[in-house]
Formats: sequence, C-alpha cells, structure tokens
Amino acid sequence: MAMNILLIDTSAKEVAVQVLGDKEVLVVDKVEQGSTSSRIMPAIEQALGEAGITVKQLDVVAAVSGPGSFTGLRIGVSVANGIAFGLGCKRLAVPALAALQEEGALAAIPSRAGYDYTLGEGYEELTTEEVSRVPSVGLEGSGAARILSKEEFYRRQAAYCLAHVEEASEALIEPLYLKKCQAERERENKA
Repeated sequence: MAMNILLIDTSAKEVAVQVLGDKEVLVVDKVEQGSTSSRIMPAIEQALGEAGITVKQLDVVAAVSGPGSFTGLRIGVSVANGIAFGLGCKRLAVPALAALQEEGALAAIPSRAGYDYTLGEGYEELTTEEVSRVPSVGLEGSGAARILSKEEFYRRQAAYCLAHVEEASEALIEPLYLKKCQAERERENKA
C-alpha cells in the first residue's frame, strides 16, 4: 500500500500543493491576488480531490521549510503542522535548496535584488554575481548557470520528500530563515 503524502510549498508568490501516493497530483495557484492564507486551503482541497483521497487518508504532511518568503513560509509550515497535529500523523520538512542540490553545483534561489540564497557547503546568501561565476543550478531570477523550470523544482521537491519520508516524525516543522525578518531588523535599528 502506498503512503499518502501532502506536500505544501508557500515559499514564493505561488501556492503549490502536491499529493504523493497512488495518484500523484500537483496544484499550483499562480494567482497573485489574495493572500497566501486565503489561497492555501482551496489548493489543498483541490489537490486532495484530484487525487481522490480525503485528508483523513494522509500518512505524512510535508512543507517546504525555506528559505523563502518570511510570511509565506510561516503560513505553509503552520498549516502543515496544524493538519498533521489534527490527524495525528507525521511531518516532514523539505528544505527548498536541498531539493535543488546537485553534485558539484551550488543550489540557488532568488533572495532580494542582487542576492541569492545558496546551498553549497552550507546555507548562505551570496550576490547573484558570485553565484553566476560558479557551477550552479537554480530558479529563475537567481544567478545560477542552469535555470530550472518551476515544474522541475516541484518534481525535485516531490523526489526529496519521497527519498526522505522515513525521516518524517512527530516533531514540528520549523521554518528555515537565513536572515531576520524586516520587523526584527527595524527593531534592531531603533535600538
């Protein structure tokens, strides 16, 4: 019997939900109107419906843990933790850069203008120019030498999730932030 896994990605502007199991489904809400919080539950309901399962049939709830949009990550991780808690099922964090990682290449996703979040020997934020000078793979908007489509990124998230599903546990999924949020930086600047 296949395991049913719900995978939520709210690390960017779009909301992506995947159901991995007997029938694999990907739902991507690219509409930029409305908040992530107002779009996530309809996307989950649509993905489960297309997969032909109910939320009660989930074995694992996974979420892309970051790096990415501060608020987006908090929403996706909170929803994943809440669903898993309500069902009493296991949770799995899917680090976005680890899903992109390739042997001998720096993984990169856009951060802020002129910078990319990267994963080489560790997580850090490098300039887009620095990333462009080394073997790298990443998402559009990054300085990566090889740019992957969003669809390929979602496939890699699913592959990471399936490869690491044995690591799922009852522990909360924690967001992966590589820098402080704007409110924290402003608070520090006032002090």
